[in-house]
Amino acid sequence: MIFRLLLMNNEFGSWQEWLTVFTYLGFTVFIIWRVFSTEKN
Repeated sequence: MIFRLLLMNNEFGSWQEWLTVFTYLGFTVFIIWRVFSTEKN
């Protein structure tokens, strides 16, 4: 997988940093989705 290659090269930091980034991205997308969904209703 691509993620395994990135982890082996260790150019983009550890998996914990990736987990934190995806967590913030997912949380932000969830908040935006909630705002738009509530505005439509």
